[in-house]
Amino acid sequence: MEDHAEGCDASHWHSNSRVFGLQNKTSTTIVNSDDPGGCGFGKIAEVPVEFVDLTLEQSAALIANVTP
Repeated sequence: MEDHAEGCDASHWHSNSRVFGLQNKTSTTIVNSDDPGGCGFGKIAEVPVEFVDLTLEQSAALIANVTP
């Protein structure tokens, strides 16, 4: 997370490096993205946050794809 981007009046979601996640909350397909800059991944107030309990298969897929 980063404070206000230049020219914007809201805080945004940002990352310091590539981020990894699941394609959707029931998938084992891994997706990744780099911070797009500017407004990052969107305004904190506008991007929904949901906590999801991962299955063993999802955990294994993330570990296999993120661990060097």
